[in-house]
Amino acid sequence: MNYFIQYFDRIVLLFFEHLWLAASALAFSLVVALPLSWFLYDHPKFGRPVIGVLGILYTIPSIAMIILLVPAFGLNSISVFFALVIYCQILLVRNFLSGLNNIPASVRESAIGLGMDRRQVALKV
Repeated sequence: MNYFIQYFDRIVLLFFEHLWLAASALAFSLVVALPLSWFLYDHPKFGRPVIGVLGILYTIPSIAMIILLVPAFGLNSISVFFALVIYCQILLVRNFLSGLNNIPASVRESAIGLGMDRRQVALKV
């Protein structure tokens, strides 16, 4: 408890740094996963290989992933950021793809019959 009291300002600073890193990685992951999921939905033949590769990347331990990213990004928070992005991809892509695949065909056809274009179907249905 003495450590916590003595270094409280440092602990709070590191907490918010950690929170910022996790939130920004999740936001970037969403930007990558949404278009990738939409592409895999439109081209189902690529779905299994991409999900397989993402699953393999997800099984790599975090320390090993960061070490693999060090030559490309250096030993800093950028390596951790991209490791977090890679780990988020399998969860997001698999769930987005599952959601897209579970839209009933009748609902999709009804939306197209009402005159919606692809963007409107994607956003509203």
